[in-house]
Amino acid sequence: MARGRYAVKMDSISVTAAKTLVTVGSPATAVLEVVRCKITTRATVSEASQVTIFRATTEGTNTTSTPYALGAYAASGVDGGVNHSVEPSSQTVLHSDGFNLVAGWEWVALDEEGRLVVPPSSFFGIELMVAPAGATVMSAMIEYIEKG
Repeated sequence: MARGRYAVKMDSISVTAAKTLVTVGSPATAVLEVVRCKITTRATVSEASQVTIFRATTEGTNTTSTPYALGAYAASGVDGGVNHSVEPSSQTVLHSDGFNLVAGWEWVALDEEGRLVVPPSSFFGIELMVAPAGATVMSAMIEYIEKG
């Protein structure tokens, strides 16, 4: 039975390097189904970039971000992290996309079968693979369903 639908987000952070923007870590007693990932920027100059969606065995070093409920649900058991200074380890790339910083990027599961599954005690994240030419203010988020 689903515990609820939640999101972890990074809001308006100046990004100057290729790095993981957001991660979620599933608790030992739950499975996560990722339904949406998104990056937006305040870039005004067209610039190509690349993003990957990945699973990992460790979270790396980041700033903690408390997941917020997208409805009347109890608190999530997930560890959220943003703006990583040390990358997660043993990454398995699940999806990769090119995008323009001005336009931003979004991945959405089209149906239940298209959701990306995060097994118990695992990490999931989105990583900016190309450093922007200059400091760029970015926001990013991962939306997921927590099932236990």
